[in-house]
Amino acid sequence: MATIQHTNATIDGEIVYTWTGMANNDVGTAIFINGKHHLTAQVLGTFNAATVEFDGSIDGTNFVASTKRNAAGAVSFTAAGMAAFDTEPLYVRPKVTGGGVSTSVTCILLVRGGD
Repeated sequence: MATIQHTNATIDGEIVYTWTGMANNDVGTAIFINGKHHLTAQVLGTFNAATVEFDGSIDGTNFVASTKRNAAGAVSFTAAGMAAFDTEPLYVRPKVTGGGVSTSVTCILLVRGGD
């Protein structure tokens, strides 16, 4: 298990965080949302049976599954996809579980909105 550092970029005034090369049992560094409230996750790459889940936290220590907007269940993926968050945590991070040795996924988080 490794902790994968994120990169970030600003695109048309919106912040995009990216965790690249995540393998089985990796977790991404948590990001502080800082009053932003529109979150959209996108995941792509080689899953090899992996599940990618975006977890949220209020305290930055105890993370639980975030839920999808307008859909049942967690913000999780077993194949390439995109989903908006229903929950509004202060911290967000991706994690990868259940994959094989060739698992390599990129997790992207679009953060929009203001105070």
